[in-house]
Amino acid sequence: MYWYYLEAVQELPIGTDKAWQFLTNAKNLEFLTPEPMNLTIKSSNTTPLYTGKILHYSVTPIPLYKTLWVSEITSYIEGKLFADKQLYGPYKSWNHEHEIARSKAGSTIIDRVYFQMPFGIFGGLAYALFVRRALFKAFSFRKSQLIKLYPSDENLRYSFQLKRIKA
Repeated sequence: MYWYYLEAVQELPIGTDKAWQFLTNAKNLEFLTPEPMNLTIKSSNTTPLYTGKILHYSVTPIPLYKTLWVSEITSYIEGKLFADKQLYGPYKSWNHEHEIARSKAGSTIIDRVYFQMPFGIFGGLAYALFVRRALFKAFSFRKSQLIKLYPSDENLRYSFQLKRIKA
């Protein structure tokens, strides 16, 4: 069974405090997620985040497949980092770390995700046909939304990588 690794790094022209406040408000996920994914937050109390907090969403990660996504905050370091783990959802495993760091421009958001596809070889096929492209589109959309929200005249750094790694 393969693991996949995703890393997205985006520099923003805002301070780390402002970036942290935005990133840790789960309601902002709806703004950062492409409309075709139909992300809806089902949890009534999404803030504040803390280790052990459970969040519920509904999402359409690929066309024609709507599902519930339940995640738990597994790590929380105020102003610096939080991590969540999928308890229930479209992936066999999904562990997502969100980090905020200072940069010359203001701040940098770093996302690191390790995940596995369900359904063995069929999950690998779904990854190749749909999931890889959907993840790229989702993070590209997020990038553009953050640029609209926090415009800058500077050429700010952005990188995205997605690769398969062995178990």
